[in-house]
Amino acid sequence: ATLLIHEATMDNVQVEMVRAKMHSAFGQAIDIGKSMNARNILLTHFLARYPKMPPSISEHQAGDPVVAFAFDHANIKIGDMWKMGAYARAIE
Repeated sequence: ATLLIHEATMDNVQVEMVRAKMHSAFGQAIDIGKSMNARNILLTHFLARYPKMPPSISEHQAGDPVVAFAFDHANIKIGDMWKMGAYARAIE
């Protein structure tokens, strides 16, 4: 797959709450993208009360999909997803 757009409402620490509310944690969304061989993963639907992004997202390993965050008024071309890694630390 070229792109997975997936909601990632909460961080990985709150897995039980995520499950109870039928949402996904950041790690779960990324794991789904990896399992389907997505080259790019765009995470959406963050809760405002959990404003901190997990630092593990910005730690890109060779062969990992590009992970980016969707935000209001963002305009991202699939071919430019790789550039989003440069913005990950600033968004965290």
